[in-house]
Amino acid sequence: MIQQEPKPVILSKSIFISFLAAFQFTVAPCAAADSPDPAQQQQMLDKVRQYANRYLDNLPNFVCARVTEQFEAGKQPKNWHQRETLTARLIFNEGKENQTLEMVNGKPVRPGRFVDRPLETEGEFGTLVANVLDSNAYAEIAWKRWEDLRGHRLAVFEYLIDQQHSTLSLGLGGITIIVPYRGLIYADPDTGEVWRITNAPFDVPDSVETKSLTTTIDYGPVDISNRHFLLPLTASILLDTGKRNILNKVFFNQYRKFEAESKITFLSGSN
Repeated sequence: MIQQEPKPVILSKSIFISFLAAFQFTVAPCAAADSPDPAQQQQMLDKVRQYANRYLDNLPNFVCARVTEQFEAGKQPKNWHQRETLTARLIFNEGKENQTLEMVNGKPVRPGRFVDRPLETEGEFGTLVANVLDSNAYAEIAWKRWEDLRGHRLAVFEYLIDQQHSTLSLGLGGITIIVPYRGLIYADPDTGEVWRITNAPFDVPDSVETKSLTTTIDYGPVDISNRHFLLPLTASILLDTGKRNILNKVFFNQYRKFEAESKITFLSGSN
């Protein structure tokens, strides 16, 4: 993550992903013959843009637990070995994320402990959605298909943002670069609500050691102070460096309104 955890936690050399800017739920494609006409596609896309433009402003200040299960494999993405499970306290306040690592493998972090995090990310709370659909991003967006996702029939659009307008940064060893990226947006055709977004950078320089990188963020209903919001529930980030594969499975839970005295009873794993 571009934003480091407060000392004295010591970080290793890592790949950083930031959207200055999950498991993969099973989805079922709908019949292509049911595709909307261009005017209907534009109406749906307009609703998605309206939703994205007001999304961050409508979010309350909240605190939650962010649990990251780290996995690693060799050159082929199989025979995964589970590494540390990291639990952080995440505060979303005035549109900004702030994370503090609290536990490693279910145990409190000791001062000065070495914490190995080969892949770090940030920006799951609507930043990617807002950036992709911002008019200043000049994203190329086109109709893709219908899909059924967790009981919802969603309109799927594919997008592409070139390097000139990208806000996706990758970093390794203190070097940070901006890269172009593409992905899919899964949205409710009636409300414009985004239930899933994916992203994958391309044309990445060899110096960043990124052969491929795919991110999927899944949103779901969350109640905070008796109000309903769509917030991240899970995310998955898969990195292929060409020499090894790294997978982060991220779980967000225990959402509550952020106040100075807000506390979380941290749980290990994805519970």
